[in-house]
Amino acid sequence: MIAGLVGVGVGGAHRSWNEGSRSTESAAIPAAGVSRVEFQSHDQDETREYVRRHYGDHARVIRGTGKFLYRISAVAAGRVIVGRSERWLHQTLRAAVLHPTLFLSLQPGETISFGRRSHALQPDRAVFSAADHEYTRAGGGVENLVVRVESGLMERAIAARTRRRSRRWLAPSALIPMTAGRRAELLAIEAQVRAAAQSGGSWGPYGDLEGFEEAVAGWMADLVLDAAGVQSTSEVSLGRVVRLQRWLDAHLDQDITLDRLCAVAGVGPRSLQKALLAARGQTPHEFVTARRLTEARRRLAGAASPVRVSAVALDCGFQHLGRFAASYRAAFGESPVETVRAAERSWRAVPGNKRT
Repeated sequence: MIAGLVGVGVGGAHRSWNEGSRSTESAAIPAAGVSRVEFQSHDQDETREYVRRHYGDHARVIRGTGKFLYRISAVAAGRVIVGRSERWLHQTLRAAVLHPTLFLSLQPGETISFGRRSHALQPDRAVFSAADHEYTRAGGGVENLVVRVESGLMERAIAARTRRRSRRWLAPSALIPMTAGRRAELLAIEAQVRAAAQSGGSWGPYGDLEGFEEAVAGWMADLVLDAAGVQSTSEVSLGRVVRLQRWLDAHLDQDITLDRLCAVAGVGPRSLQKALLAARGQTPHEFVTARRLTEARRRLAGAASPVRVSAVALDCGFQHLGRFAASYRAAFGESPVETVRAAERSWRAVPGNKRT
């Protein structure tokens, strides 16, 4: 995951990839506006904290035995980040990117789910994740090639390719077929940004940083338009979704019907579905379920003392415990009980903590 990460400043230092090392070595001066993003850890807790601090809240469940590794090597170029992430051991990640991001798995074996839609990722099939669209990724050790484009830049690239520019146009999360030509273009983008990060680096055929940013945003917009099209929305509609989410989070324990959601939002069912699909990539039912699962995870993982899973599920609005357990495992890669046990182990690991 590249979104939201912090890069090493121009003329600063970067971490080497020595085994278990945190050593630094002097960095060459790259082109203006370029910084490197480098992180490696064999420690699961350190990785979770790094991603949480630079990316945001997420859930990461790690399975298997053997050595753990999480590594990022990327270049931040203005409003674009291009690089690679690598991990060892099977992991299930529940998150949402802050800006439109393209992921290409360089080895098969990963799956990604948006709501009820699940897809197998392959080296010839990338996934475009729209900002704020929650997803679950699961798979074993894999390396990913990642491109992130700042949201405003991506919107402008899409608007330039549509006829009606008075509306806001958002790209949906979607699978992107990666032909040999597209893969070659992606690798050329990576090679160019890494060249710009070297001493005396330049932007080659792009001319300057702005030319590179606009070219990458346009390339990604073309991919999405070709594969999935775009969805129109407005500031009013996006604001309505934000207010609805605040209301929903305060009423999760109640019976929430489509009619009630429409009444709170002040729109009809079709308008509500369109607004949620554009802003979150979810139907109204998926939106409610996702918010309930997120709150249940927060309570189970953050409990300072043992809690009853059934009580948490009911408090979060789940009336059928079996369905709750199945949905929870599908979203987070472990059962609710396993989350409680992990929270208990973490609590006991803190010096001075003990049950009376």
